[in-house]
Amino acid sequence: MKIRKKEIAVLLAFVMLLGCLCNNPASLRAEEDTETAQPTEVEETKKGKIELLQEGSSNLGAGDTLQVKVHIYQMDVFAGLEGTLTYDKEVLELKEGAEFPVIPYPEVKDGTANWKASVTPSETVNADILKVEWNGEADPEDSDLAAAQNNGLLITIPFILKKPVTSQNISLTGVKVFTDKEHQDSIVADDIPPLSVTLNELEFKMPDVTGYEKILIPLNITKISAGVTGFTISVSFDKDKLVYDISSQSLGKDADGRISWQKIETGSDGDIQLKFISSEQLTEQDTGEIFNLAFKPKGTVSAAETTKVTLKVTAVDYAVSNPTPFYLSSTECTVTLSPLNFTLGDVSDDSQINLVDAVMVLKEIRGLNNPPFTEAQKRAADIDGDGQITLMDVYRIMQYYNGVIKTFSR
Repeated sequence: MKIRKKEIAVLLAFVMLLGCLCNNPASLRAEEDTETAQPTEVEETKKGKIELLQEGSSNLGAGDTLQVKVHIYQMDVFAGLEGTLTYDKEVLELKEGAEFPVIPYPEVKDGTANWKASVTPSETVNADILKVEWNGEADPEDSDLAAAQNNGLLITIPFILKKPVTSQNISLTGVKVFTDKEHQDSIVADDIPPLSVTLNELEFKMPDVTGYEKILIPLNITKISAGVTGFTISVSFDKDKLVYDISSQSLGKDADGRISWQKIETGSDGDIQLKFISSEQLTEQDTGEIFNLAFKPKGTVSAAETTKVTLKVTAVDYAVSNPTPFYLSSTECTVTLSPLNFTLGDVSDDSQINLVDAVMVLKEIRGLNNPPFTEAQKRAADIDGDGQITLMDVYRIMQYYNGVIKTFSR
């Protein structure tokens, strides 16, 4: 069989082409990689981006409104959204009667008449879950899609803060982005970072104490948000065991001239209120002992017994430009009331009543004792029980020492 020159030329060209491809397989893989990478790139574009935003000041307290915004943008196909917003129901509650408009970002209300969001609360044990639905009653308009592709669209969800905490995380999970009006097809949106909200904080601590005739309870600020200029505290105690001693209260060692109490109101049910003000805004560094609450036992304590003193912050005043009240959960301390042991006349506590005791009492009257008498020594020196230490008490001790009297009678 004869092979024509033209056929030989075609056959040689085919062999040469095959050899080039076999010697350079990378070109084939590059073409394959290019083809497989394209759908992934399109998928990422379809997913777009969703994030949570906070509107307004981060210096928030109980009763304030926290605006949480769901921001959706860079979507090439968008016909709605569904997801769950999770938060701590002890800290936040959904604002009653709130509406959830869908608006372009930045907030320009043109071209969004077809869009409304609905938020449905669903309580769980530790958190509230909001089912967020963003559905259009009609096909998306070009302006809606353009906003989603560029600046984005927003759902605004208002919450009311119940109390101050260090921070609050709000998470958006289980999100589906619908690509058709009937919501048959959707894309799952993953990796939406939670919104961390910093809230106002003012925290106190009172140590457990043991008391005799006077009980001092140091009041310490352990945490504070910047901007606090004053606060009112309410102190509750067992009025059958304790009496508040206004004359013995004092500013704490860390008040540093910046904090002073303004007024005190004593209630009839074992409650007092103290209002504190500051000469300037306090900061996170203004912590420590600011005040000493003072009590006395009511009546005679015959044996050790305990009672509790409870503190509650009822209101906080911030800077004049932003007055914001908030509340703090109660904190308390235990007061152990111990009997005050002493023997009349024996101020030296050496089990004898002699000239040493008389001289010590005389020096106390003249302010020469260093340190001054303790509560037990004062009670031992007050021979006639009139609540004062006088020369008459010195005279009675001398009478007892010389045998003129055998006992002390009040």
